[in-house]
Amino acid sequence: MRSPFKFLDAYVLKDKEYFFGREEEVVSLYHMVTKNRLILVYGKSGTGKTSLAQCGLAGRFDKTDWYPLFVKRGENINRSITLVIEEAAQIGPLDHLADGIMEIYANQLRPVYLIIDQLEELFILGTEKERTTFIYNIKTILEAQLPCRVIFILREEYLAQLYEFEKVIPSLLDRRLRVEQMSITKLKEVITKSCTRFNISLEEPEKNTQQIIDRLNAGRVGIHLPYLQVYLDMLWQEDYQRTYGNGDDQVKGQLNGHTNSYPALTFDTKEIENFGAIEDVLQRFLHQQEKEIQSQLSKKNSKIPPEAVRTILDGFVTAEGTKRPIQFSGTAKEISIPEDFAQQWKPIGNQLLGIILKALEDRRLLRSEDRLYELAHDSLAAIIDQERTDEERQLAEIKRRLENSYHEYLISGAYLTPKQIDQYEDFIYKLPIAPEVISFFKESQAMAIKKKKQARRRRHFIYLGLFLFSVMMAIAAFISNNFRMQAEEERTNAQNTLQALQEAQEKEKQLRIESFIEKGRSQMALSEYLLASNQFELVLTFDSTHRLADSLRKVAIEKAAVKNEYEALLQSGQQALELGQLIVAMNQFNKAIALPLESDFLRDARIGIIETKSRMLPAFRKTVEAAVIFEKAGACDNALGDIKRAKELLRFLNRNDLQDELKKLTEVEKECPTSNSG
Repeated sequence: MRSPFKFLDAYVLKDKEYFFGREEEVVSLYHMVTKNRLILVYGKSGTGKTSLAQCGLAGRFDKTDWYPLFVKRGENINRSITLVIEEAAQIGPLDHLADGIMEIYANQLRPVYLIIDQLEELFILGTEKERTTFIYNIKTILEAQLPCRVIFILREEYLAQLYEFEKVIPSLLDRRLRVEQMSITKLKEVITKSCTRFNISLEEPEKNTQQIIDRLNAGRVGIHLPYLQVYLDMLWQEDYQRTYGNGDDQVKGQLNGHTNSYPALTFDTKEIENFGAIEDVLQRFLHQQEKEIQSQLSKKNSKIPPEAVRTILDGFVTAEGTKRPIQFSGTAKEISIPEDFAQQWKPIGNQLLGIILKALEDRRLLRSEDRLYELAHDSLAAIIDQERTDEERQLAEIKRRLENSYHEYLISGAYLTPKQIDQYEDFIYKLPIAPEVISFFKESQAMAIKKKKQARRRRHFIYLGLFLFSVMMAIAAFISNNFRMQAEEERTNAQNTLQALQEAQEKEKQLRIESFIEKGRSQMALSEYLLASNQFELVLTFDSTHRLADSLRKVAIEKAAVKNEYEALLQSGQQALELGQLIVAMNQFNKAIALPLESDFLRDARIGIIETKSRMLPAFRKTVEAAVIFEKAGACDNALGDIKRAKELLRFLNRNDLQDELKKLTEVEKECPTSNSG
């Protein structure tokens, strides 16, 4: 029997009477979307961004005021948006998305709200072509001046990825709402109101709400809202089982149809104390479901592979520990295994795979839509990722690097280096990867073997030439009648042979030098700068005047130093940000951005700049207000100090909408000139 709590599901419109604690954010988002055409909603995982849109925002509109279209990436975000618009417009294949949106408006007479949820999946799983097509589709919709609003919902750590999109849509980041982690006061409000709404009594309300928060917090900074729902769901289940047992059909009937009547329960202090922390609760739930499904299937089929359920769940988690949607095909009774997982899931079989997927969906571990399955929430992905072995993590990392090399090959035509082949060879057939990636690996092997044979053939020709040369010289010496000339010729032959051997040795040395340089460049491509420096150092032991090796060695050493400097600046900026030293933080992040590093390295610094700027605006306004207050109180020293800090903050903000604040600063400066310390 299910509890009235949402578990890992997001809140939707029908849940609005149970949606507590986000009233201020709902109002802010409502005002944003009614005044702007493009809005970005971002925040950390577990802050309730999806529920804020699907339930909180939806609850502010009348049905006649908006027509929402909720979209997730699926297999391809552009195809998903097209299908959603075609279905809503009830028209055939669209040449232009704008036509479909106009058709929806003509039929519904309501503005369309296109809500793109979990946009981070486009950066985790999407291709460059998919991302480029997506942002130009959005640009086309916005430029068409349609009765349409676009809302992006994104995890905060992927905010820096939007810089590429900002080149196409410069106003992309102008209107954004950061969903903060819920405060302790709000969390207590959610627990108290939910318990009241669902007919649950707390033995000691103040103590019990703090108990629950402590079980969820466990040393973290902030609480995952899905964890709160999971915790309350499973606490409800345990209390219900203890209170009513399994046979009370009348009580069970009270929950059918999601009615307003719920069985009376009481959460007491001892019960909460014994229930455990959230990690234990989630792991206990996940292991229990895995064990039960595996056991039930083993009773029906003794040949089922051990850990089959865990193997399937692991496929729904990326190497980064986030959930991975997977599209299946085939019939309901026998779902086909996707090509990427053919090697990993082949022992399970198609028919058994379908049964396990259905069982995982029934137990709320998976959710599906149009044969697209994914984990119910990122929190489950995090738990599954934590339980991976070192070997599994190594395989996941090799898979990621191999797929990146394949995508680089499609762009530049560069095959794997011999070192990369050696690294991947023992693992390639253990990885769940696409056939085209395996073919790329085999082609790289063949190319490496071909180059090796060519090098060996060149050496053979050199040695053969030397041998033939020696034979010819010996014959010439043999047929000479003049012993003196014969001796002279033999001496000449010996010198020539020695010279040829020296030339062969020199060529062999050059081959080795080229090998060291190639390995060094490969290591630099992998950002292994110190290892690369060692390779170039080996070249200099053969030839101390080798300019290329010396230049590359210096570059590698400089890049290693720059990388260390970047990490130090980033750490310093983050520490300053945590201490509220916004100007220091901005300077450190700007120094980090200015370093000559690849774009991927600079992502965290860009996020730091965005976060610092988002805090600078309220800090600037508070400083201006403080200056005004001090000036009115006659404390000009304090007022002038705040004016100085406000100007320092303004230098970084670079905004044109602060005229009111600037006017206030000017007025304070007139009342408190620098020469006046009164």
